[in-house]
Amino acid sequence: MRSFARYIFLFALTLASHNLVSAQTNLILPTPNHNLYEHPELFYMHTARSGGDAWKGGMYGFTRNARNTKGGVVYTRFHEGVDIAPTMRDGRGVPLDSVLAVDDGVVVHVNAVAGHSNYGKYIVVRHIWDGSPFYSLYAHLNETWVDSGTVVAQGTPLGRLGYTGAGINKGRAHLHFEIAMVVNGNFDKWYDDEYGDGNNRHGYLNGMNLAGLNVARLYERLRENPDLSIRQFIEEEHPFFYSVLIPRTSRLDLLARYPWLLKHSASALDQSWKISFDDSGLPIAVEPSQREVKEPTLDSIVDSPFSYNYVTKSRVSGSNGSGRLSGGGIRYMRLVAEEPDSATLAAMEGLFADAPIPEPDMATLPSEPSTPPPPIAEEDFAVASSTITKPTAGVEVAEEEVGTRGDEITSEVESEMADGKAEVLDTLDAEPERDPSWPSPPAEADAEKSKTATEESLLRGEWHIGGYEFVWKLSKKSLSTELMPIRLRVTSEDDDLDGVGVDNLIVSCPELSRYGIGSPQVTRISEIVWSVRLQVKNKKAFAARIRELNGKVFTLDLRIQADGIEGLSQVRVEVSVKS
Repeated sequence: MRSFARYIFLFALTLASHNLVSAQTNLILPTPNHNLYEHPELFYMHTARSGGDAWKGGMYGFTRNARNTKGGVVYTRFHEGVDIAPTMRDGRGVPLDSVLAVDDGVVVHVNAVAGHSNYGKYIVVRHIWDGSPFYSLYAHLNETWVDSGTVVAQGTPLGRLGYTGAGINKGRAHLHFEIAMVVNGNFDKWYDDEYGDGNNRHGYLNGMNLAGLNVARLYERLRENPDLSIRQFIEEEHPFFYSVLIPRTSRLDLLARYPWLLKHSASALDQSWKISFDDSGLPIAVEPSQREVKEPTLDSIVDSPFSYNYVTKSRVSGSNGSGRLSGGGIRYMRLVAEEPDSATLAAMEGLFADAPIPEPDMATLPSEPSTPPPPIAEEDFAVASSTITKPTAGVEVAEEEVGTRGDEITSEVESEMADGKAEVLDTLDAEPERDPSWPSPPAEADAEKSKTATEESLLRGEWHIGGYEFVWKLSKKSLSTELMPIRLRVTSEDDDLDGVGVDNLIVSCPELSRYGIGSPQVTRISEIVWSVRLQVKNKKAFAARIRELNGKVFTLDLRIQADGIEGLSQVRVEVSVKS
């Protein structure tokens, strides 16, 4: 009897495990709102922009903050998921919709404290589709009903749709819903190396580490073809936008979860990894390359009449087929390239050729040395498929010609808005490349009482949310410093802003010149993070007053600009002179 009971238990366990590993991706919608297909204007929650198409701001993609540029109108804010409007409210206007798990899976993260994230209370569920993990995210909940580690079946209630988080009010209550891939399982190490501020409350499920899929389009395709695989969907609906080369001294943690991204294995002759991305930065292909690079380098990019800063989440600068990775782009590629932890690395044994790269067998080399291709900047390199059309999914997009270019990292903020060339067409209409790690303002009993961002309210703690005081350890051998991270974020009652960065930052401190220090140099690292570089330029003036500098405090004035509004804040820098 004991053996029979044990057999029944193992059989049930096998069935349960099978239910968590779906060969097909047959999903249900996460709320009672099923208007996605016939009446999308009733499915999506509108943004604050004017006009009859305000609901389109709740769609996936570059759907927010339109700007009029020389190349035409371009939407510059990327929305990683979809905002689903509620179908039921009580007499006070509080939404009543339950939020359901879209498929079988395991709850891997529950943020039950609204103030710990700009997404408010949110839940992440891991699903195994086609042998790989994908993550559904349910944000702005009023209530959470499950715990981390809970195994859920499709349709399991997870929580209540709501309006917790930064900048969202009761009138615009909605479910922010995503399906995403994890970029790097060793995210904590990358975060500590890059920021080291101890503010990552969400582990590897930090929003910076989640690359979202076009979730509405996924539902549409599954409705047309229930046998569609998630891999096939990504290949067909997330078109190439740019590729980056990274040194092949690293093994890609990404391939531990999504090995099908690798088009073919590496050989001893390959010097780098060529990783292809869509415009949002979703990795869509990996292949080895014989081109040698010392740091992440842009390899090719689709031609666009718009500043790449607008259409790549500020990860690439330039335009018209001529681009380079920005500081934020370099940082993101370092995340992609971060080595797996030891356990993951052991499980990946045999997936890669050994790295560092072994010396090639001279007998296998061609009789004449191969010549690497010239830099893209020196040639008009056309990709075979000259035109790519993006999937629409209700989002208006344009056909874009394909072109390529590579270049080194830029140290400037390059965008048309900095040159005064861009006109804001709709204000306060943004939800960004989100990062749930940034702290949000404490939740109030009624979010409708929160302040609207105005010229008077752009003060520390409102738009300037981090990086107020710094110490410059100055010596004759170290005549510069980088003040970072300075965190700037738009917060408004009228829009659902999960960490939207500001458009421009101007920093001044006339007093610096008296000590031989040059004007502050500003760099945009990402949507939210900025840095300010201070450097001694006049060594004679510096040497004459170096004794006065020890303990000196400089106040840097910040002019913060976003969507036609400007506000002021300050950063303090204390100088510590080393002998």
